[in-house]
Amino acid sequence: MKRVLGYGLLGLPMLLLLGALLIPARLVVDQLERHLPNISVQAVDGTAIAGSAQELRWRSARLERLSWDWQPLALLHGWLEFKVDTGNSAVKLLGNVAMGWQRQWRFQDLVGRLSIAQAGALLGKTPPLDGTIEFRLGDLHLNAAGQPQAAHGVARLRQLRVLLDQPLDLGDFTLRLTPATPTGVQGAIQDSGGPLILTGVFNLLPDGRYHVAGQAAVRDPSNRALAQAMNRALGPPGDDGHWPLNFTSVLAL
Repeated sequence: MKRVLGYGLLGLPMLLLLGALLIPARLVVDQLERHLPNISVQAVDGTAIAGSAQELRWRSARLERLSWDWQPLALLHGWLEFKVDTGNSAVKLLGNVAMGWQRQWRFQDLVGRLSIAQAGALLGKTPPLDGTIEFRLGDLHLNAAGQPQAAHGVARLRQLRVLLDQPLDLGDFTLRLTPATPTGVQGAIQDSGGPLILTGVFNLLPDGRYHVAGQAAVRDPSNRALAQAMNRALGPPGDDGHWPLNFTSVLAL
């Protein structure tokens, strides 16, 4: 009797695990739609651990396809992790996404590309900017509130433009991210030779506060439209023709 009970207790977790592995992906997406009323999915295939969704929309952002594949070994370290891939969608995303037991998030080996307009749609905002964001992140950790706690990688802004009465080209920029000590994110900003010269550093604290220090200048003195826009935004430049940057704010999510 004890032996039968022991086998039963041993087999019960296996049955529960098998049941979890066979949960249809549609049931998971139904729960997601219930908790995120702004999300919709046209079609779903596969299971909760290996499946795909077609025509996924959240707010005004759209993914033609999103596929996921469970990474079971991450459970040994306390993470529920999936490898995700958006395929040929307008928002490109490939890498590992994991959630911890305290609802914190971890992204590893994540590469992607999306427009600034699409990024704004995901955040529910409409930034007065145009361009493309490309990133390659080895690690990114967010707390339960979505605030970055640590990061390591590179992000690039391509063909950045300010959408004013007269759109202004700013150029390309590179943002290099490294973990701060003991927590937080630090980074360096550098232009790539476009209309706006920009160099600087920033520090982002775990509570969302950040500080930026650097300088900006107009590369071509004959670019009066950009110089006037900089004057309106930052006041007159210094004697060297550069505008100093030194401000503190809070990351709005």
